[in-house]
Amino acid sequence: MRHADFRRIDLNLLVAFDALMLEQHVGRGAARIFIGQPAMSHALGRLRESLNDPLFVRSGNRMEPTPLALELSLRVREWLHQASSFLFERGEHDLQNIERRVRIGLVDGFDALLLPSLVRMLQNQAPGVRINSIPAVRDQTLEAIDREELDLAIWVGDVPLKEWHESALLSSTGYDCIHSRHQLALPVKPTLEDLARYQHIAIGWRGENGTVVDRVLAQRGLARDVLVTTSSQLTICSLLATMPLLTLQPHIYSRIYEQIQDLVVTPIECPELTIPVHLVWHRRAAQDPALAFVRRAITTVVQNELEQLSDRVLS
Repeated sequence: MRHADFRRIDLNLLVAFDALMLEQHVGRGAARIFIGQPAMSHALGRLRESLNDPLFVRSGNRMEPTPLALELSLRVREWLHQASSFLFERGEHDLQNIERRVRIGLVDGFDALLLPSLVRMLQNQAPGVRINSIPAVRDQTLEAIDREELDLAIWVGDVPLKEWHESALLSSTGYDCIHSRHQLALPVKPTLEDLARYQHIAIGWRGENGTVVDRVLAQRGLARDVLVTTSSQLTICSLLATMPLLTLQPHIYSRIYEQIQDLVVTPIECPELTIPVHLVWHRRAAQDPALAFVRRAITTVVQNELEQLSDRVLS
């Protein structure tokens, strides 16, 4: 490293560059770092001159980053986080003194499984940490992490990670069949052939219903008749209670349904019918002490939940 090289560029310009990358709009980027729009435009001009590249090109109401800007963005973001940690967050490794609000993207139903135990753990070990549970929209979750609108997310299914994302496999869970004993009379151990004879409720986002369930059924020459697709576990429970329908849900959700009177939860004996559950975050947050603790806590809670489910099945 040659210290004289840093005289060629004002390091504050990197803060402006990062804000522009996040917002892709001069006005919003300026507001993000509390400067005026003319000052942001001036900073962009200096960056363009220093790097000999336009960096951002106007496209409608947005500023599209050039290939060089995209190449630089991850390194600049990591450098800023390292600088922030070194300069402003020293001493935060004492969990009792951390004050932080952590935003977690959760699919419907997972908040009920995760939050009671997670919040108790945080109150005991990191009482200054607060949780925001934010409904996860599947096709927007990773972008929300990239834009720092989410710190962490639970992702059920295969996750299309980019090179700057990190993840941990929380579980690989099988499926249960859930129905009302007053609406349907199913065999004690229903086969996939049995299940294909009835109408289904599918869990889905934005109308999607092509899932691992459909793929496994198709491999056996079967298909399910999906009467309703919804993203709400509460809606599923209401439908099951009033109509002769069934639903196939990841096993990790079984505790939700077991608590509802008259619903029958039956594990499906099919090794191919499994789905992964991932915890996802951005690489820039890998060393953040508060987020690292919350990630460990989430892993512990999910593992304990799965152990309790396994004990109930064996008993």
